[in-house]
Amino acid sequence: MKLVELAKRKNVGIVAISHVNKDGHTKYAKSIEEEAIVLLELQRDKLAEDADDKNTTHLTVTKNRPFATTGPAGMLRYDVDTTMVQEYIGPPEPKPNVTEDF
Repeated sequence: MKLVELAKRKNVGIVAISHVNKDGHTKYAKSIEEEAIVLLELQRDKLAEDADDKNTTHLTVTKNRPFATTGPAGMLRYDVDTTMVQEYIGPPEPKPNVTEDF
């Protein structure tokens, strides 16, 4: 890939966005996935019945050569009213029902 050679020669990073096929492999250019140093996968359940679930995208690091740490990397929530995407940290923790007797 000429783009990979250029990036290595000039010591620059390149961000590439690619869709995947039904098998989960990069469409049209398998070499993008092979050459990548970090892969970040975005998944969303477009068929979810719940609107919050349908508009929540889960991020997962599936490849990370410099540090080898992979796994869940957060969530993004699409707000249909503002048409903006924001980090989503999940529902608030339930507050314990504490009654004090003195």
